[in-house]
Amino acid sequence: MSGDNIYGIGPLVRVEQATVPDTGAAGTVNGPWIDRLASGNKFDSCVLDLSVGATSGSPDSFTADAKLQDASDSGGSDAADYQPDGTAASGKVTQITAASSHSRKSIDLNKAKQYVRVVKVIAFVNGSSPKIPNAATLIFGGAQTKPAQSDT
Repeated sequence: MSGDNIYGIGPLVRVEQATVPDTGAAGTVNGPWIDRLASGNKFDSCVLDLSVGATSGSPDSFTADAKLQDASDSGGSDAADYQPDGTAASGKVTQITAASSHSRKSIDLNKAKQYVRVVKVIAFVNGSSPKIPNAATLIFGGAQTKPAQSDT
């Protein structure tokens, strides 16, 4: 495939597993730090997608939240919630309260530091050891140059 041709959207985006899919007991999960410059490009936007499955353990209700944090280094020494427009909601997906659904949020990364990660918070009301399968994905776009092509 020629580097000058674009076949589909694949060469224009970078998809990263923001959190490992898990069975989702109540609590907070910090995803790994992702280097926005790792591929030699600076990505200026992303979509944060949070998906949940069916609940188990008969909870009366649940909430699933995900937000983006940024930092200058891969250790997160200066980690903070990323708020591109100064509001907490601007770096956060819409709260999920329905099983087998997902929510996504488009986020401007122009003000973000080099490293970003997703933080998920799952909470339940009542139930017997309730759980909900869940996963978060980051889809980066808006690179300053076309990302290197890969078949992987």
